[in-house]
Amino acid sequence: PMLQHIEIETYNRCNGVCDFCPVSVKWESRPEHLMEEALFIKIINELAKLDYSGRLALFSNNEPFLDERIIEFNAYARKKLPRTRMHLYTNGTLLTLDKFIQVMKYLDELIIDNYNQELNLIPNCREIKNYCEQHPELIKRVTIVLRKPKEILATRGGDAPNRNEKISYE
Repeated sequence: PMLQHIEIETYNRCNGVCDFCPVSVKWESRPEHLMEEALFIKIINELAKLDYSGRLALFSNNEPFLDERIIEFNAYARKKLPRTRMHLYTNGTLLTLDKFIQVMKYLDELIIDNYNQELNLIPNCREIKNYCEQHPELIKRVTIVLRKPKEILATRGGDAPNRNEKISYE
């Protein structure tokens, strides 16, 4: 059986300061690594040989726009994998309107986790929201989720670094 969802993390860093996330700037413990372009191209070309048509995301546990090649990589993946459903999650802090317009040429869906303790739109997200309202074809493809960076979450397999209470299930 063919894989149905693939995530490729091209750069293993995030610029977020979310208290609950084990890879935020506050808690990151992995050695820094930027994927070599040749490896990325090899992966996409191999998926193309398989005629891959599942979901593809060029992010995993990171902020994809920290990788300056992310739009170019999405363009390459879209060209080689035209039947793939491509999506991306971002915190939106590095997503300018120009980058948004460029990347949306290749994505089927973009989810922006807008982190603000008062649940207000950050300036980049406000600009993107206004642009989407003027371009209704984008409204079903873009989701902005209001999130608090100081949330205490019980997910992440118990790895949320700001969760003091340990819960154990038999």
